Amino acid sequence: MPRCFIALPTSNKIKSHLTEIQSQIHRLNPWLQVKWTDKQNMHVTLEFLGDLSKSDLDIVKKVLSQTTDFPDFDYELKEISAFPNIDMARTIIVKIKDKEQIGFKLQNAIHEKLENILDNNRPWTPHLTLGRIKNSPQRLKIHDIKLNNLVWTVNEVILYQSELTPNGPIYSIIDQYLLNA
Repeated sequence: MPRCFIALPTSNKIKSHLTEIQSQIHRLNPWLQVKWTDKQNMHVTLEFLGDLSKSDLDIVKKVLSQTTDFPDFDYELKEISAFPNIDMARTIIVKIKDKEQIGFKLQNAIHEKLENILDNNRPWTPHLTLGRIKNSPQRLKIHDIKLNNLVWTVNEVILYQSELTPNGPIYSIIDQYLLNA
């Protein structure tokens, strides 16, 4: 049973900028033990699916094939933040936004159609994960970091398989679904 998730890709320009932000955060917070997200693994998760049976994987593929009804849209980097919050950071993120809320509508449509196979009912926050803090939750120092408000166009949804290894996850594309097709 493959371990899967649904995500939106980011541009190389965004990934390069976020790698610079990771370095700046590390310089300002050297005591933090962080497992940084590798540049090639940066994405916007729409749904984490976990281990899927063949029949559930088929359901997911059918639902994702219906995303062609959604138009392409632009995401913009908004702010550096953390889950659950900046004072008790466990996961370092960059929040993102799209003016027309198409990302929310897309995520919500997928979530509603997959409710029977999902374990997660938490509210969705559009973001890119920069890293996960390994030691106890800490106040994150980010005040001197300038995040460029870069924009990229989202034109596809990707179904990934994630294989966990001692060196970090390895993501493989199972299928891609173009928006506005």
